[in-house]
Amino acid sequence: MTNKHEYPECRIFDPECVERNLPGRPSRIVSQYHYLNESDRPDAKQVRIFMEQLLQPVPCKHRKPILHRLHTKNDFNFESQTFELLILKLFLRAGWKLIKIENPLLSDGRPDFLFENSEHQKLYVEATVVFGLSDKEKNNERLRKEILHKLDSVVSSQFWLDIGIFGNPTKQPKSQPIIRKIEAWLRGYRKSDSYDHVKPLKLDIEGMSITVRIMHERYRHRTDERPFGMERRWHTSPDYDNRLRNKLKTKFHNYKDLDAPLIIAVNNTQVSKHFEALKHTLYGSEHSNENIENSGIGDSSGLWKHHDKFKNTRVSGVLYFHGLNAWNAARRTVVLEQHPMPRHELPKLNLPVGKLEQMGSEFVSDNETPLYEAFGLTKLWPEV
Repeated sequence: MTNKHEYPECRIFDPECVERNLPGRPSRIVSQYHYLNESDRPDAKQVRIFMEQLLQPVPCKHRKPILHRLHTKNDFNFESQTFELLILKLFLRAGWKLIKIENPLLSDGRPDFLFENSEHQKLYVEATVVFGLSDKEKNNERLRKEILHKLDSVVSSQFWLDIGIFGNPTKQPKSQPIIRKIEAWLRGYRKSDSYDHVKPLKLDIEGMSITVRIMHERYRHRTDERPFGMERRWHTSPDYDNRLRNKLKTKFHNYKDLDAPLIIAVNNTQVSKHFEALKHTLYGSEHSNENIENSGIGDSSGLWKHHDKFKNTRVSGVLYFHGLNAWNAARRTVVLEQHPMPRHELPKLNLPVGKLEQMGSEFVSDNETPLYEAFGLTKLWPEV
């Protein structure tokens, strides 16, 4: 793998990486950036080209801190920065002109972007990602990925392995002693041994419990040459609703003296769209379904409404995306929630946004138009 962090012409991916020979689909052992940079898949090439296009509108003086967040083993930073670039692309394609972009590594109390349309109406946009993980859980996930990356050098010619890493690590453990123990354990078995009789290896190191099992070869993909076929996550809490509320609450309170409307673009990375959680976060229990009301999440007050009074009027709207990334940009949709009584009225965005409508106990979008045209892509992109 390349260790470069600055490429010619401030590019995201290494133009000198001619032999891109990393096979198979994305693995949690390899960071998202390094997988994209070295993958041999034709659709990965399409994504690389698309991401380079995302960076092009950014002035050169602002690219270095952006590249710093992209050229990382930390997938949370990579996903957050990619989302910001996707938001920039959306608004530029919709006819907005970029007036100002903030340094992503600094916190100076200003939103990420300031745009202006052809009628000289200005619009601030702040982009944020909700991972549904606490800071501690994100740190655990980062340490876990670093451990898996190092353990990928285990020599296991006969067996395909399953590894589980659980617990709360106190620090990054040394990988070589773990590798030696795994390889010594493997030498005690032959390929002809029954899988049912192979006892798993269990290690307790630095606050973590590591379990290694032998998997049947029939589960191995023909292009997968790594020793570990499955990697089990640390347990993460499903407390997405509170994560969403806390993230938006922070963003709502960051910006107080703005001379134009402010939109918070939020990307929900969870499996569920969580439309009910969004309504509950903004309006409180008035727009909650029974499941949320009985869950003990948050309180009856929304970030926009407390009883009959509206608040946080500086935030004119929330753009809500579900799992948007550089691979699926053509297929994703977006919902816009507008403040009922904003300090600054939102101008027309020229985006294919949906509006949430209540159907029974659930909320659904009234516009499921995919964003492929908004991003300048084809309907089936990335086509191979």
